[in-house]
Amino acid sequence: MSDSPEFTSQEIFLRRLLEEYHYPSAAVEREYQTAFGKARFRVDIVVLKAEKPHIMVEVRRTQVTRPQYDSAKDQLASYIMSTGAKLGVASDGYIDNCFEATTDIAGVRLDEIPDIPSCGKGVEDIGHHTNSELISIDRTHLRRIITYITDLIVADTGTGKEQAFQKVLAILLLKAYDEQSEEAMFRIHYREPPENVRSRLIAAAQRSKSAQSDLSFLKDLHPQILSLIVAKLQKYSLCNSAPDVVGSKLPLAHVFGRSRFQFSSPRNLVRLMIELLGPERGRAFLDPACGTGGLLAEAAKRGCNAVGIEIMNDIASIAKANLVLFGLTGEVLNKNSLESAIFDHIPKGTYDYVAVVPPFGARIDDYRLADFVVAESSHSVEALFLERCIQFAKEGGHVAIVLPDGFLFTASAYPMRRYLLERSVVKAIISLPANTFRPYSSVKSSLLLLEVSKRGTSEEDGVFVALVDDIETESIVTKYRNYFDRRVVPREQDVFVTHIRSAEQLAPDYLRHLRLSQEWEKAYRVVELREIADITAGVPIEKAGRIDKNWNAWYVRAGNVGELILRLGDQERIRTDSVERINRSVARQGDILITRAGTVGRAAIVERQDHPIVIGSNVIRISVRTKDVLPEYLLAYLRSKRGSDQISVYTKGSTIPAISTSGIGHIKVPVQSMEKQKRIASKVTELIRSTHEFDRILEEHTRNQGKSLEQLVDLFDKED
Repeated sequence: MSDSPEFTSQEIFLRRLLEEYHYPSAAVEREYQTAFGKARFRVDIVVLKAEKPHIMVEVRRTQVTRPQYDSAKDQLASYIMSTGAKLGVASDGYIDNCFEATTDIAGVRLDEIPDIPSCGKGVEDIGHHTNSELISIDRTHLRRIITYITDLIVADTGTGKEQAFQKVLAILLLKAYDEQSEEAMFRIHYREPPENVRSRLIAAAQRSKSAQSDLSFLKDLHPQILSLIVAKLQKYSLCNSAPDVVGSKLPLAHVFGRSRFQFSSPRNLVRLMIELLGPERGRAFLDPACGTGGLLAEAAKRGCNAVGIEIMNDIASIAKANLVLFGLTGEVLNKNSLESAIFDHIPKGTYDYVAVVPPFGARIDDYRLADFVVAESSHSVEALFLERCIQFAKEGGHVAIVLPDGFLFTASAYPMRRYLLERSVVKAIISLPANTFRPYSSVKSSLLLLEVSKRGTSEEDGVFVALVDDIETESIVTKYRNYFDRRVVPREQDVFVTHIRSAEQLAPDYLRHLRLSQEWEKAYRVVELREIADITAGVPIEKAGRIDKNWNAWYVRAGNVGELILRLGDQERIRTDSVERINRSVARQGDILITRAGTVGRAAIVERQDHPIVIGSNVIRISVRTKDVLPEYLLAYLRSKRGSDQISVYTKGSTIPAISTSGIGHIKVPVQSMEKQKRIASKVTELIRSTHEFDRILEEHTRNQGKSLEQLVDLFDKED
């Protein structure tokens, strides 16, 4: 049942009567008219038995809280007095307050009962159903019950929602354990004393050894509260509903806030990692930072001996709950994977598969670093997890790890990449979409598949590389399997097989352009831009000089760099003490100016130099110093698809993208014949000329439009 505006509370409860309680539609009436004396009533829903009112239902738009409880109860008493019905319900569609009516000379007395009976059964049957008779529950209904239980525990214990969170999970786990037993102890019967319910739950907890330590609080909860909790959950099967309501996380985000589920990897990423790894039944699987257990559950479904490690106790509880609710076998350790003591529980070199999405961005600066080789060059958590994963996996074992792209290309991460290449064979690098971890993180990342091996990665090893805009598991996995199983080499621009020569860069887009440049080298001489040009960055305006509109030196910001041409209409003029002092940031005719931050890669050529042009800090100057390359040809290449793609390779930063002068310098340029360069250069010159003409026409049109508007105003004044 969807919790959307199209379904009212009345419609939700009406459908539950038909689907959960199995009453025939002919026995259910809406807006039932009745009277008692002079009073006239219109009852929301009435269930008929032998054509007479049997159950009266008062539906409220919101949950019936204690202040509303007496009002709803009195309303039901009036309905029952007028109709002689036996049962009443006050509900918001999901959370029900059920009553049995007793009528005597004093009037109608309503006693609360756990539930109303299903069609064909009596109140004495309530709570006596078997586990095989449990029914499924949808996500919205379960969420509403969880909210209700949480509020009960908070009110009874005086704790906050964080503490109630642990108790809710423990109760759900106990319910799931009970569903798998034959005793069916998670029950409350008709008119059963609350103390009996509590005693039975405590006994059930003691028999469930894995839940025993989590359920000690049951002794402290008021028996009446426990009875209410059991009444709301007892007829639903959490285990049978798990595929719909659990997925890779419990539906608690709406209760406790979405921030908690930054510890849950996106389900499409989980599926991709597991499908690429292909874990086999009976093999050992480990996730050393398992969070809420998405990877763990998927591996357990495949019959692996699955183990997860999670440092946070409450998140580890969710992981355990996921396994139980799916009826899966696995173990979750509430430990720190980066502590050396972890090897007392997880020996080195024992796992066939290790998969992890480590936390990004954190740094470790304590005693734990002494246990890591990579700590000599990096204290990042993701680097430490990479080393741990390789340590946990056996020789020939497979590792799937998600790493931020900075790990794959920055100079500071070079030693870690070298460590990776020396201790494993890189099987695949999958560039993940930029929005994979939003809204929790905007860090661009890649998935690496490794085979742990003492021989390391050699130039002969084919590496499967894919750059994907969305995680479409089947397509990526099929191509990956086709290559490694059948040696079918993909030949798409964004899916290919390459070879890694060094640890310089492992970024997927860099590997793609490295492959393309190797293809170009068969037809052209390919050079890095730094080999043929001087590349310099601009200066902040305070270092260039001071603003002076009467001076004739122009300070050009990124906004003045248009497509192919400089737009110098609104540039600032500055007075500089010495142009020579900032000579490296002064542009000259034939130089190419390119934007380096924000909107990266917009490029223009300096056509003339009537006045000194000082470039700003967000602009880079490229000055060709060889006669083998025409500036106009280079400009055309930088604005081409291949040139733009290379610029994007070296553009970094998630909030404000930027490219450095060294990044620009690494761009590979095919040096074609001078004849072909001249043909391309002439087209660029023609395009620049037409752009200037378009600007002239547009300026003239704007000027004429202004004059016409002035004439229109004058004409109106004359008419007056």
